[in-house]
Order: sequence, then structure tokens, then C-alpha cells
Amino acid sequence: MSVDNKPNSKNKGGRPEHVPTEKNIAVVRALRIAGRSIKYIAGFLGMSDKTLTKHYQEIIDVSDWEVDKDGEVEMGVYYNATVKRDFRAQAWWLERRKPKAWGPAQNHTEQESAQDIIKDLVDHLPD
Repeated sequence: MSVDNKPNSKNKGGRPEHVPTEKNIAVVRALRIAGRSIKYIAGFLGMSDKTLTKHYQEIIDVSDWEVDKDGEVEMGVYYNATVKRDFRAQAWWLERRKPKAWGPAQNHTEQESAQDIIKDLVDHLPD
């Protein structure tokens, strides 16, 4: 509102401008890869077709996805891990998403572990 209590010409009221989030980008991408229509995706996200195409045009362009076969593989792994509950897909996913917690097991011998412990102790001793 301006000083004279009239709305600014740029602000006509209504809803605030849509701001794409990482979650919405991922949803649009996944649904588009799965072959869903623009109308379906817009309804799923609770927005108009016009808003969807305005903010997610590069994602919904079919030609982009024809080239991006990695997206199809990602979707397949995600589908197998979550919907089909395939242990191999889940393990693969976790090993790459959280390598510290789920990565390949470290093969330390008892001697290596003891040496590491002693080194840590020595490093932390007062001078």
C-alpha cells in the first residue's frame, strides 16, 4: 500500500508469487519422468497449469527428458527401493546417499584399530 492507502500498481492483491522449492522440483521431475501430464502435475501440486509452466518450464519440456536417461534410471532405483521394497535397491541408494553410515564396511584389523586408539591418546595428552 502506498501512503494514500491505495494499492501499488505492482501489487494487485491475491496470492503471493510462487517460489519453486527443491521438493517441488523433485516432484515435477519425478512425475514428468513417469509420463504424467502437465494438468496432472499441476493438480497434484495444487497450482494452475499456467503457474506450473511459468516456474518449471525447463523441467516439463519433454525433449529435455528424452536426452536425460539418467533420470529414468534414478526413478527406477527410487521406485524399486521405495515401492517394491527391493533390498538391493535400498542398499545401493543408502550407500550413495549416506556413505559414512551405510557405505562399504571398513576392513580394519585389530592391530590397526589399536594403533589408531594409541595415536589418538598420545595426540590428546598434555605437553
